[in-house]
Amino acid sequence: MPNMNYPYENLSPEALPGELWSPIPKLDAPYEVSNFGRVRRLEKNSIDKKGIPRQKPGMIIKTIISESQNSQTGDTAKYAGITLSANKKRYYLSVARLVYYCFVDEFDLSDKQLLVFPKDGDNLNLSADNLLLGTPKDKAARMMASGRRRSFFPEFSEEVKKKSRDKITATKKEKGTYNVSRYSLSGQLLETYSNARIAAEAMNTAQGYISIAARDTGKVVTACGYLWRRGNEPELDLKPILKERWYGHSPLAKQQHIIGQYDLEGNLVNTHVNTVEAAKAVRVHKNGIRNVINGRGLTYGGFIWSKVIRKKIAVDPKITESRSGISQYDLDGRWIQTFKNCVAAARATQVDNTNIHLAVNGHTLTAGGYLWRKGQQLRININELRKHPHYAGSGLQRHMKRKREAAVLQ
Repeated sequence: MPNMNYPYENLSPEALPGELWSPIPKLDAPYEVSNFGRVRRLEKNSIDKKGIPRQKPGMIIKTIISESQNSQTGDTAKYAGITLSANKKRYYLSVARLVYYCFVDEFDLSDKQLLVFPKDGDNLNLSADNLLLGTPKDKAARMMASGRRRSFFPEFSEEVKKKSRDKITATKKEKGTYNVSRYSLSGQLLETYSNARIAAEAMNTAQGYISIAARDTGKVVTACGYLWRRGNEPELDLKPILKERWYGHSPLAKQQHIIGQYDLEGNLVNTHVNTVEAAKAVRVHKNGIRNVINGRGLTYGGFIWSKVIRKKIAVDPKITESRSGISQYDLDGRWIQTFKNCVAAARATQVDNTNIHLAVNGHTLTAGGYLWRKGQQLRININELRKHPHYAGSGLQRHMKRKREAAVLQ
């Protein structure tokens, strides 16, 4: 057997001691990567064009080693990659990025400004505990420290350099711009460090990764599972952060409401984290909500759905045209029935036609002990009616008071 210096060179399907496997992210295909940097294809059953069942056995996929020449030193650096097929397409992926994402910390794989480095300087040592995340600035610093890159700035004397560094340090200390603080995902201050380098050492990551997260200007809003900011504010306001839409890879995405629920007049009723949670709240199927969002429907469950979060959105004229009829609701906001017009509603319910008309147009709150609305939806939000000018002393107010009293007695 040939001498093997790295785990990826071992093509045996047998697991190595301490080896763990994880599905390759963002790729809907039967591939896995290990914490040692090996990539395998799982056993797969399929049917060929002739309808004959075929079985592809699992196997370790050979890693591709590419070389990049350093024009300044003349030597070459080696990098490990892998080519995989999925959905009739071929993808070339960096093994180091996959290992870091799966076994160290998730990050935006599409962000090419985030780089994965080996701690020991060996690009072929793909073990998860040898990897850290950084930026092009970190890469340049590492290359200069190892003598593989020259400084493009003029050479100054040590005295001039020291004087410049001391001046910068004094200015930053005076303004407090050196401090960097770590926060929980709820915005609570956890710890403050004197600078990003010390914070990075504590988190076992690259200084540039912490610095980017602390700037609050790019796509990386978290680093190592935490929020970071310059200074030492006791708490962060998450509202402006959660309004952004560019960080699905971030753990903050679980707190981000990106689905808007609107009534048929375009007024915002509620927001939800995703279509699954929205469907649970309204008690409908998630696919119907997704169809509306993707333009394959106008409404679903009596509501308009959108990924645009605003207080009010424009309503498609087709929805307005289809909103015919007058609907009757009980004082809990539940739909009872829909009539062709106010006259038909009055005949069926024995409630005065004029009173129904006034309630429908918002001049009164109720008519005949019921709520009335144009069009039809499964339920209306009665809590919003507390702001109605005729809420005080109305039958709805008395009804809600009785419900509160009954809840206290129970």
